[in-house]
Amino acid sequence: MPKSTSLHTFADWLRSRDETAIRALLQHRADLSVPRPGDISSLAARASTRASVGRIVDQLNTPQLQVLTAAMLLAAEHSPVSASTIRHQFGKASARDVKLVVGQLVERGLLWDPGTDLRVQPVVAEVLAPYPAGLGPRLADLLQPAESTLVCSALGVDDVADAATVLKTSLQQVLKTLPDGAAKIVQSLSSGFPEGRVERRVTMPTSADLGADRPLGAVESLLSRGIALALPPDRIVLSREAGIGARNGRVYQALAATAPEPASQPMDQDALDQLAAGTIFELLRQIDELLTLLDERQLGQLRSGGLGMRDLRRLALDLDRDEPATARLLELAYVAGLIGATEDDEPLWLPTLRAGSWRALPTAAQWRVVTEAWLPSSRWAGLVGTKDQKGVARTALGHQLDRSLIVAARTVVLRQWLPTPPGSVLSPDDVREALHWHYPRSAPGFMELVSACIEDATWLGILAGSVVPGSADLGFTSFGRDIVTQHLGSSGHSRAGVPPRVNTSTGDQGHNRLAELLPEVVHEVLLQADLTAVAPGPLAAEVRETFSSFATVEGRGQGTVFRFGAGSVRNALGQGWETDGILDYLREHSSTPVPQPLEYLIRDAGRTFGRLRIGSARSYLRSDHPELLDELMAHAGSPHLVGIDLLRIAPTVVCSSIEASHLGEGLHQLGMSVVAEADGQMLIHKQEKERPDVVPPAPVRSSSLELPAEVASEIAQQLFAEERRRLSGDPGDADGALRRNGSAPQSGSPLRTRADNRALAEATAPISRDFGSVSSIAEEPTAALALLREAVSESVRVRVGVADSHGNRRNLLLDPLGVNAGRLRARNVDTGQEITIVAHRITDVRLAE
Repeated sequence: MPKSTSLHTFADWLRSRDETAIRALLQHRADLSVPRPGDISSLAARASTRASVGRIVDQLNTPQLQVLTAAMLLAAEHSPVSASTIRHQFGKASARDVKLVVGQLVERGLLWDPGTDLRVQPVVAEVLAPYPAGLGPRLADLLQPAESTLVCSALGVDDVADAATVLKTSLQQVLKTLPDGAAKIVQSLSSGFPEGRVERRVTMPTSADLGADRPLGAVESLLSRGIALALPPDRIVLSREAGIGARNGRVYQALAATAPEPASQPMDQDALDQLAAGTIFELLRQIDELLTLLDERQLGQLRSGGLGMRDLRRLALDLDRDEPATARLLELAYVAGLIGATEDDEPLWLPTLRAGSWRALPTAAQWRVVTEAWLPSSRWAGLVGTKDQKGVARTALGHQLDRSLIVAARTVVLRQWLPTPPGSVLSPDDVREALHWHYPRSAPGFMELVSACIEDATWLGILAGSVVPGSADLGFTSFGRDIVTQHLGSSGHSRAGVPPRVNTSTGDQGHNRLAELLPEVVHEVLLQADLTAVAPGPLAAEVRETFSSFATVEGRGQGTVFRFGAGSVRNALGQGWETDGILDYLREHSSTPVPQPLEYLIRDAGRTFGRLRIGSARSYLRSDHPELLDELMAHAGSPHLVGIDLLRIAPTVVCSSIEASHLGEGLHQLGMSVVAEADGQMLIHKQEKERPDVVPPAPVRSSSLELPAEVASEIAQQLFAEERRRLSGDPGDADGALRRNGSAPQSGSPLRTRADNRALAEATAPISRDFGSVSSIAEEPTAALALLREAVSESVRVRVGVADSHGNRRNLLLDPLGVNAGRLRARNVDTGQEITIVAHRITDVRLAE
């Protein structure tokens, strides 16, 4: 291994960049700014970690991933890496397209240019493992010495390098000499996943097998020539060289430089709006019904947070919806701040104070509130009922439903529809295909999130389905386009490399259009002789709430049906209403006269209300109607009155030794209505339910989103200022030496340019003799591992400080062989032994002399 100190490190290369380039790097890789790096070395070390590189690789589009993979494969073969050599890895690719993509990867810090060949971040190979571009491992990585000899003998070459060349350039000629079926196996493994399972145990043939009269089978023939490699006990994998040979010597057939554009089809915009208006009205009705049910059911919050699965099933049954639809409705109301948990010792899920204000809004305004809450929300109702890593089911309204990835999915999905002109639709399948081009390495389940976002947007009326029978195409509603444009225009994040394409629209046109299409709110009902009241449209919130206290809701829809009964009227009287007051309110809010049966029902309930009264003796019951007490005493042995002792002390008075509240509960279970009294007067209390005053949950933001330009610029300026301060203040520093020679970097300029390299070698000669230049020394763990990876990639010798279990430190001169899972594998130059050092034992790393 050469003993060179001329390695131009990634940190050195970053110093040669200007503030504009550092700002662009931070904008593409926002995770590098959290926490803010103290200097360029820290930034370089953080940008070289597997976690950070993994994040940015997952954001690459298809051509960027193709070019990066091709560059990594070239680097793995120690071949020169340049735009020209990368282009030769494609069957079809223009030099202009490859150069453009290379520039994008350099801007993101995945490739860097030391002035000679391009360098690839060493950790990229780990991120793209195990099978980059669908190619298996190299022959040299898996073959044992005896197996290498066998393969070379079978192919008629001298060494593994020659065998690799034969497989890349002459695979088809080799396959012609093999048994039937070998070519089909290669074709199958080269067109997708390179691994396959065989029916029997896999073993590498021996030299004796090759010389035997028995012909080898297809699998054994492939193994003996290195076309396939054995993965005991019963799997094989196509070697990388054979995979490239099956692709005519290319890694990719073509560079997918152009993004697929979903083709739009014309559709009547009015038809889309009208279809969505019906969907929106039903959604808002369901939310209102949900709020009413939560008010009535008084469902408790789990200790771990959220709503129990049993309560979810009850709500689903009451709403006549399945559990996933009910969970989605709950989550929408939750993110809009319409429901929340009380702060009692036993918290309940109830409508919030905000829900009362929301119900009083016009219908179109109600829709805007819930939609504006959904757009930035990071909660995904699709997780309800699934198990977490501990095997515990996730619950609706729980803390485990936040996924920052769904915010990104929602943004990219809606951006696909924004460029379309009004009155047009797209196929969701075409949208998914386009997004796959933009996100080829998207996280597992990303396309599931995309489908969920499309479904939710349709459910909310942002998108509407085509009116053509059998068509699944969707298009923006005018009001959906309006609200999405406002949201993305103010807070949306454009994906790296994909400029936002947003059509502008006038502010209130969409809102006004929705208000025209939705049914008008009504303030009157139709009273009928069968003791029902029918609302001919959506009732005003105050009227609906008042009628709900008089009667029970029997049917919902565009027209709500209320049914009056003796119990519902007594409930209104218990809330402080008087008989005449109820009748007057009905006459005021009915377009028909009050039917005689309904008036009789209300007046009869008023006459019987309060005939039985309760007070404290410890408690007593008093009634001017002795027959009621006769009936009560006849039920003294009832199960509802177990533990309740009753003593009749007069024809109109019964006493008990328990509290009045407990006595009242027992009587209510018997179906007897009681009213509290004091000083002979009835006590009527209108109970106001507690309303939680909560703030809607804040969305979880992803650290992979781009930084605003001004923030990235500020960090870049701070890094350059800190680097200049450090370099000018250290007389033994390389750039300090340049400053003393009159070559000090100025504000906004590169900290070290390539033109400085010659002067740098002279100015830092005394320093270089002491284990290398400043930029080639790493003491922080992250920086040390990054420098070791670069040394492995460039085959450069290093000096490593190692601390033993007693804290004693020693310097080792090493040839690094690999860095993986926090461990350094290296050869000790002094002893010739291969050793492994765990990362936390490493105190510093320096490039050797």
